[in-house]
Amino acid sequence: MTAISPEDADSVALVTVILPAYNHAKYVVEAMDSVRAQTFTRWELIVIDDGSTDDTWAVLQAYAAQHGDPRIRLLTQANAGSHATLNRGLAMARTPYLAILNSDDRYAPERLQRLVDTAQAAADEVFIVTGLRLIDGDGNFFPESYWWNAMYGDILQRWRAAQSSGVNPALQTLLWGNFTVSTSNFFMSRTLWQRLGPFKRLRYVPDWDYALRVAMEQPRAFQFLHDQALLEYRLHGRNTILGGALRNHAEAYHVLRTYQKKWAAAGQALPEHALDRLHYLARFIRHEHARQQLERQKLGWLEQVIRHEHARQQLERQKLGWLEQVIRHEHARQQLERQKLGWLEQVDALRLELDSARTAAAQWQATAQGMQASRSWRLTVPLRKLAQVLRACRTGPRAVVRKLAARWRRAQSGGVKTAYGQWLKAEASQLQGLHARAGMLINELPRRPLISIVMPVHDTPPHFLQAAVDSVQGQWYGHWELCICDDASSRADTRQRLQTLQDQSDKIKVTRRETAGHIVHATNDALALAQGEFVVFLDHDDVLAPQALLRLAQAINAPSAPDFIYSDEDKLDEQGRRCLPLFKPQWSPTLQWAQNYVGHIMCVRRAWLERLGGLLEGSQGSQDHDLVLRLAAQGAKIEHIPEVLYHWRIHAASTSASPQSKPYAHLAGRQAVARHLASRYGEQFDRVDDGDHAFVYQPRFRVPAGTVASIIIPTRDKADLLDACIQSIHRHTTGIAYEILVLDNGSTEPETQACFQRLTQDARVRVIAADIPFNWSRLNNIGRSHARGQVLVFLNNDTEIITPDWLVRLVEYALLPDVATVGALLLYPDRTIQHAGVVVGMGGWADHVFKGEPVQHYPTPFVSSVVPRNVLANTGACVAVATARFDALGGFDEAFEICGSDVELGIRAHKQGLLNVYLPAARLLHLESKTRSPHVPEVDFQQSALKYAPYRLEGDPFYNPNLDLSASTPRPRVPGGHVPGAQ
Repeated sequence: MTAISPEDADSVALVTVILPAYNHAKYVVEAMDSVRAQTFTRWELIVIDDGSTDDTWAVLQAYAAQHGDPRIRLLTQANAGSHATLNRGLAMARTPYLAILNSDDRYAPERLQRLVDTAQAAADEVFIVTGLRLIDGDGNFFPESYWWNAMYGDILQRWRAAQSSGVNPALQTLLWGNFTVSTSNFFMSRTLWQRLGPFKRLRYVPDWDYALRVAMEQPRAFQFLHDQALLEYRLHGRNTILGGALRNHAEAYHVLRTYQKKWAAAGQALPEHALDRLHYLARFIRHEHARQQLERQKLGWLEQVIRHEHARQQLERQKLGWLEQVIRHEHARQQLERQKLGWLEQVDALRLELDSARTAAAQWQATAQGMQASRSWRLTVPLRKLAQVLRACRTGPRAVVRKLAARWRRAQSGGVKTAYGQWLKAEASQLQGLHARAGMLINELPRRPLISIVMPVHDTPPHFLQAAVDSVQGQWYGHWELCICDDASSRADTRQRLQTLQDQSDKIKVTRRETAGHIVHATNDALALAQGEFVVFLDHDDVLAPQALLRLAQAINAPSAPDFIYSDEDKLDEQGRRCLPLFKPQWSPTLQWAQNYVGHIMCVRRAWLERLGGLLEGSQGSQDHDLVLRLAAQGAKIEHIPEVLYHWRIHAASTSASPQSKPYAHLAGRQAVARHLASRYGEQFDRVDDGDHAFVYQPRFRVPAGTVASIIIPTRDKADLLDACIQSIHRHTTGIAYEILVLDNGSTEPETQACFQRLTQDARVRVIAADIPFNWSRLNNIGRSHARGQVLVFLNNDTEIITPDWLVRLVEYALLPDVATVGALLLYPDRTIQHAGVVVGMGGWADHVFKGEPVQHYPTPFVSSVVPRNVLANTGACVAVATARFDALGGFDEAFEICGSDVELGIRAHKQGLLNVYLPAARLLHLESKTRSPHVPEVDFQQSALKYAPYRLEGDPFYNPNLDLSASTPRPRVPGGHVPGAQ
């Protein structure tokens, strides 16, 4: 610590540092030490304890008593909040310059000297912020690989771009979001503070609000010394900014909305990126309110579950008591049986004695012996039969009760508790057999390609790094090389472990970067070492399944000759236990546009990587997503292995634990999708909107001017349903012209005729008589013959629209040149899912996956129900198809009478290479066939058996064979312990 000379102590202070302290007894001494350690000594420090409830005030008093520094003033007050505490301290200052230091942060020793020098060199008032470094709760610096540093680099790029434009770089960057401008980073002229006024009453974003005020009202005063990291900003669990996400975003929205109104009053508009930020904040607040409402509902449901569980446990206890009584009674019965057996044995003995006595009385020994033998046999036959019967009675009930008791004990013992646990148990058993045959399978391969595993490394904990390498060295297929790039690791133990690994095996290649290039550059540098025909990407803390490379080698040798291979995956929790499996569909381009479902494992032909130039510069954080889309755009052959070959580790710093932790990666993914779709669809592509969740996107497409959608609704009476359906269309449909064709299939009720007259007063509605025996396919084909629109929407009369842009979204996709049918998300009246795509083979025929589940984005063993994806078919209750496409396909198959032709149409389109799309952004209520009998005629079963082939029996390509087809809720399938692929 720098000593204080008498001259310095007597000199006039130039800077007042305000240090507000609240419940930071653990950190406040570090903060004060960093002020006293300044190379610049003409400062005063005003410390205000804001009513701390921990030992902060006692720590402050002890510190003052220990050091006796006259430049330090201590104050305490009842809790008033950070804004009021700062305003009180700033108002007390009398020095030319003001600075702030929060009680959990630290100054670099030269901070005040450099800031005073910069301020005195300026011609006018100043407001200065600097670069910073992140420290953790223990005061250690975060590594360069930490996600925040990448985001900070993005901010610096935005600052430089705005600076080069010459248009108020501080304001342009701040309107995008806060950049390092914590109150701890504030250094300003006191006259500037007096002119702009105090901090507003804000808890989470008072620093951002104040910086915006400076940038708008005094832009020349704003200086950002981005190349001087003079603040050490602490990230820990009690940071104000890390708590209360909803209130944080709400405050930010209020601040930005206030400035929007000010600009509007001045006849100006916010820049586009600021409007994007405003819309994002509004969306987040709405979704968070909805999420909290769902959480409250979930809590209510959970309470009901707990009550039901208590009742179930009570019944189980009663059941156990009854079973114990049964067992006691059985023991008593067995005791009686044993007694009865003893008595019967005594009877047998007495009868034999009686026989002996009678034979002794006979006159002749031979005659007596013959009589004895004959008589004994006759007399004992029924006794022997009775003994057999009694033994059977003894054995039978006893065995039944033993089995019952054993089954009960097994049920109570816990066993395997989860479906995935059962799946893992079956997989482990079958992998033993696969391992035993691995050598034979490898020898049978026509060729054994070298596979290069590429792994970028940066400051990886050695035990994670070793586990990753062990998983490579433990591969059953031995034709591999491991190519590692150390991205300028600062950890000595990481560098040492890499050196040891390189020394131990000539199959491990290591290159090192002198400066961190982050994942794209590091991966490309590792790729430059690769000599294999195929490349596998492995994260430095993840694990390969032992059969991974064998399965990839088998796929590479398949007749399909794939260029890109991906597999199923699961995660490793912090204890190394496998969990959260993701069983993926076969290649689903629509799903890949919305979300990078491909994930891991990724195996690519190296020639393709060289053709594409490796990973794309600027795709940091979504480089995998971008690579898959570029491969698809160039026509690479893509294949999926339905087997868990990759284990993705979850830990505090991983994206798998917190995908929201890397906003720059979300942006990179959105840009990758936009590039891909612009290349694929040209002018028909419009934009990519953010989805409701991190790394989820909503592509949008242009609809040509003049496009009309023909909505075709078959009906028979039930006027109330039809009226509600059509009124909801009129009420909610926006953005596109439409006509409604009502196919009247023999309605007889007067109310229905009155309804028709009322509905047709709107020129967009026509009623077409179709008085034929009910045949859903024929009715809709008749509707097509009367339609005038470019897109047909087949709709049940027991549906109601609930999203205003439902129709334009369906039409956007239906008009794409490679799309056939487009289906909506249909909900039961209780808002659970009725339709989220059809799976052929589910339930033995075809059914709706996610049926009965709530609408939410949650971890399932399959993909999310709220993300667009490709399906084999959509329900005909609401399905859109371009008119020309429908005609080219030949319409609905009229061999089906009631149900099944909607699925058959999707299968027919799929066989012709077209996509069927499930689009959850279009949402309707569906009462499900209120106007007809649920009976399915025999002919529909016959047609389904014929025309659902081969998918009904061999599997739906857009579902995963590891999932149970007997349930509509996705869950792991363990039929007889069989795991697909483990053969």
